[in-house]
Amino acid sequence: MASSIALADSDPYRGPYFGIESGQALHHADVDEINRNYLVEEPARSTADDVRFGYAVYGGYRFFKYLSVDAGFMDLGHATVHIGYHAGYDCSLVSTCTPIRKPPTTISGGDIRGARFRANGYWPISRRWSLDARLGLALVSGGDSGSILPVGGAGMSFSVSQSLRARLFWDQIAPINRVSEATDFYSFGLGYQF
Repeated sequence: MASSIALADSDPYRGPYFGIESGQALHHADVDEINRNYLVEEPARSTADDVRFGYAVYGGYRFFKYLSVDAGFMDLGHATVHIGYHAGYDCSLVSTCTPIRKPPTTISGGDIRGARFRANGYWPISRRWSLDARLGLALVSGGDSGSILPVGGAGMSFSVSQSLRARLFWDQIAPINRVSEATDFYSFGLGYQF
């Protein structure tokens, strides 16, 4: 009995860990929805092609070789959408509103910033490499109100040592509002397990 307890306590996969990741966040916009709502004369342009810095810090617990859970904070920046000339109204006169042509402007798409909770699965493909997947929820600020958004991702990790892992990952966060589409986050990270 004592030997089985000793073996369980010496499981190299079990234990608490923390990590940090940083990379590029791509905020996509629903261009068709924007064009319909704003009657845009020129195609709307999303900041999805712009480089947005994002990062996350987290801590969690690995239960065994194939499963862990963690929680942390992520900040993927502010999503914005640029639109061209569009229709509008001048209602400066109380009695009537006159149709006008509005100049290009920027619409706020909300902040992708807040707490993140997820479960992580690991599939070892060699002694040092594994394919990883994760699924969870993000509680993010979005304009004036918060949103609970599903988060999923996939990637690959490499064991630098028994305690240190390097990771390359792609995560996708669900749309934060009706003018947004999913946000993609491509990151490199390091995790340390105690």
